[in-house]
Order: sequence, then structure tokens, then C-alpha cells
Amino acid sequence: MSEPEGDPRVLLAQRRTQMAALRTSQALDRTTLAWIRTTLTMNSFGLGIIAFFRTRRMENETPATVLLHERAIFFERRLLSSVSSPPSWSSCCI
Repeated sequence: MSEPEGDPRVLLAQRRTQMAALRTSQALDRTTLAWIRTTLTMNSFGLGIIAFFRTRRMENETPATVLLHERAIFFERRLLSSVSSPPSWSSCCI
């Protein structure tokens, strides 16, 4: 049985398909923006920690403050490597 061309159900299904594609596109945009927001937040946090311990080191150069500053730098590098690239879809959906 072929459907008549003026069937309102066909037009409604086409509109729903177009809206589903739009919703999917918007969801991907929101996800990308969330990754960017998270990356910027984590980087700002890490750089703030480095600045705090650098100030402590400049005020009082002791082995403890040097160690804290170096560990803060190491922590920021770990943050950058963990947040800078989102997981790939192939690895999460298998």
C-alpha cells in the first residue's frame, strides 16, 4: 500500500526527523562547550595553585617551599594532560 502524498502523518514524521537532527546537533554543541568550560576552569585552578606556591617560595626560599612549588607545577601538568582532550567515542562505546 502506498501512502498518498498529502498524508499528514508523513509530513509530521519528516518534521520530527528534522527536529531530532537539530536536537542532536545542539546536544553535541552543549557537550563541546562543557568540555571547553571544564578545561578552562581546571587550568585556571592549576595556575592559581602554581601562583600561590610561587609567591610562598619567593617570600621564603626553603626546601619545603621549593618542593611545594615544584609539586604544584607537576599537578598542573597532570591537570592539563587529563582535561585537554575528551575521550574518543570509539573507546567509550565498545
